[in-house]
Amino acid sequence: AQGGEVPEPLQELVAVLRAIGQEAQQQGQDETGQVAAAARAAVKKGTFGTMGKCAAAYVFIFLMTFAELATGLLLLQIEGAFAIAFLIAVLDILPVLGTGTVLLPWAVIAFAGGNARMGIGVMGLYLIITVVRNIVEPKLVGKQMGLSPVVMLPCMILGLHFFGILGLFGVPLLASFLKKLYSDGYFSEKLSGDCQKKN
Repeated sequence: AQGGEVPEPLQELVAVLRAIGQEAQQQGQDETGQVAAAARAAVKKGTFGTMGKCAAAYVFIFLMTFAELATGLLLLQIEGAFAIAFLIAVLDILPVLGTGTVLLPWAVIAFAGGNARMGIGVMGLYLIITVVRNIVEPKLVGKQMGLSPVVMLPCMILGLHFFGILGLFGVPLLASFLKKLYSDGYFSEKLSGDCQKKN
């Protein structure tokens, strides 16, 4: 080899190492792409499945609240009990409103008008519905989303506090997705792939 020129064997060695490096990089990108594609497919599939189960859970809660209201109003001998129960049950599905929007003012007006029996009955009905929902909702919705009530309740409270109504549903949904990805091993595959790259 003349001065200033790289020896031919060294050039061949550099070319081989470069080809090996490019192949390893391409392989790593392919593995990462496969994991990402699988994760996206799982999230897409889980989104519709989880949202459908969550909707079914809230339909059950709506029907349960309606039954409680209708029974209570019938016992209090309220005219149009079923129609009133239906309207209040609709409000109960909305976190910002709830049954208290109607039942609490109703109880206050009844007490103010001297109808203590009605006031006590409506107030008792409100307390029963509130307690039952606070027990059933985290357990039922959490079960449909694959989360325990211990996890579901804080997710709902934090989501409602920081993000409003969207957070009430969005944060538990996000927690459910992360749990599913972890259970399916996507995080472990990603970590093992990163460790192999480093090694």
